[in-house]
Amino acid sequence: MFQDPNMLDNLFNNLTTEDLLNFDGLAEAEKITGRSYKVCEETSSLGSMFIMVAGEKKRNLLKELGDTNSRSTLLEFENLLQLEGFEKIYSKEYIKKDYEYTFGNDQMQLVDEISHLNCYWHPELYVLISCTTYPNFDIINDEVVSSSETINSGKMYYCLNVKKHYENDNKVWESHSSGGYNKDGSYSGDHDIREGFRFNLNNLKKYHDFVKWSKEPFLWLIHYSETKEDYYNSDELNKNVLEQFPINIQNIIKGDKDV
Repeated sequence: MFQDPNMLDNLFNNLTTEDLLNFDGLAEAEKITGRSYKVCEETSSLGSMFIMVAGEKKRNLLKELGDTNSRSTLLEFENLLQLEGFEKIYSKEYIKKDYEYTFGNDQMQLVDEISHLNCYWHPELYVLISCTTYPNFDIINDEVVSSSETINSGKMYYCLNVKKHYENDNKVWESHSSGGYNKDGSYSGDHDIREGFRFNLNNLKKYHDFVKWSKEPFLWLIHYSETKEDYYNSDELNKNVLEQFPINIQNIIKGDKDV
């Protein structure tokens, strides 16, 4: 497909940071072949290659920028949060006992998998972050040793004053965020924190004003292990976590602007 050996590099080298974060390998492949990846094997293969290359370039770029990437550890993420002024307001440890960890030549050792559900709050921006982790292990002298935790999933939730940008027909926030408008003209949004957290946060700060929440949006304050239980109640699980936040933060999240 690429007769010019420099074409692949040129494709990615010309992308901005934002373009790279939003890059869709399959869509780009469809532009080149003119066929859907669902019915064209060549398009599907090309798209898969784009996804792989984009993932590596994105990870390397974000590391250079000192931002979150697909392999960020919890420690690295919390260091960034501290630099940005966030405070930890909730943490719960989850332990999976006697997990069968296989390594080497079919060696197996029973280990405890330790992961967390953590929540953080920015007292000036009124931004809530929720994230889960998964454990990493090292092999030392044929023994499995717990080493670190990596970010598994995470969202930041916020409320923005976008009225002045809307009046100027400047809808730039739509390329940075997912969410919806409130009756007072504010915008309740959320963003994945696993890749480009600081880049996206700074873009939002550049174009908008963070304000107190107009209403409680849909939140996901749940550890992935809890979703594996039969008949789990997401509303109840969210409520249990939210009720352990400081009262003033609970009130802001519920839309009380007098706090």
